[in-house]
Amino acid sequence: MKLYFPVIILLVAGLLLPAIFFGHPAAAQCYDEIAPNVKVPCAGVGFLGGPAGRASFGGFVQQLIEIALLVVGSLAVLSLIIGGFRYVTAYGNEEQLESAKRIVKNSIVGLLIVILSFVMVRVIANFLITGFI
Repeated sequence: MKLYFPVIILLVAGLLLPAIFFGHPAAAQCYDEIAPNVKVPCAGVGFLGGPAGRASFGGFVQQLIEIALLVVGSLAVLSLIIGGFRYVTAYGNEEQLESAKRIVKNSIVGLLIVILSFVMVRVIANFLITGFI
């Protein structure tokens, strides 16, 4: 198990982080026509759109917080998977079983905290921007 953990972390980092920071792959297909026959790429297209596409500093900060919550949530899900794997492969060893249960419990608590944090960020941002919930 000790050999697989760094491999899993590198795999998740290699697959997840580029998707977060480089935006939507179809963003290159969107163009705004600013004049006849003059097209420029759209800004802020895709899931996250990139920090440069935000119109205000508050939107930029909100996007950074959402990216951080996405990374932490992904790590919590990865921890849940690792805990489940350790639980299944404990083979009746009580010490490994308790360790796996503790990992699963802590990762579920972490996921709940991340979900509630995401909701709080959205509610507070909507309240500050629009003035009501």
